[in-house]
Amino acid sequence: MDLEPSKLGTKDYWDEFYNRELSNLRESGDTGERWFDENGAVDRIVNFIEENDILKGDVLDLGTGNGHLLFELQDNEPDTPYKFTGVDYSHQSVELANSIAENRENMEFIQADILDPSWARNRKWKVILDKGTMDAIALMAPADVHSERPLSRYPKAVEQLLADDGVLIITSCNLTQSELKQLITQNTKLSAWKSIQYPIFEFAGQKGQSICSLAFKFADTH
Repeated sequence: MDLEPSKLGTKDYWDEFYNRELSNLRESGDTGERWFDENGAVDRIVNFIEENDILKGDVLDLGTGNGHLLFELQDNEPDTPYKFTGVDYSHQSVELANSIAENRENMEFIQADILDPSWARNRKWKVILDKGTMDAIALMAPADVHSERPLSRYPKAVEQLLADDGVLIITSCNLTQSELKQLITQNTKLSAWKSIQYPIFEFAGQKGQSICSLAFKFADTH
């Protein structure tokens, strides 16, 4: 799997995008884009977490955007004592999420580069969510001709953030389930655990899903 670099993999693109979202929020109260909404991804992720009794500690949302996934998860578990943290490398994204969150308790948003886990200061999370952020990283260009693609750093970076008995749930529209499994498990101690089911489409005799969501755990916690 080797996707061509795209503007969707640049920080400038996302800064401009969330700057527009901020303007829309201030002008009309519109809280912004719900990524993969046409697939019901947020509801399916929230239901999956509830059905599998996963919410047993603090939650981290990678590339949180407007924070929508965290808000939906917290609203579904209003009495939970756990903390919900969203991280994004776009300052405008963090400002947008904070503006929407207003006075929510146990909610924080942090500007940081998730590929550099030092921002977390050795903190670990029981639940880590990624809805489309890995897809954007897959579209990032290397720093120079001698550098690896940033996506190659993603699995190890995320592994360092996950608690020993935690669950990582990644939702992707660019990778198939098998490609996602290979990427995450190849050079980490993580293994695929369960998948979230989406509607199946058929085209030219082939069946598939437009997106996939796969949950991972450390291999010795199954």
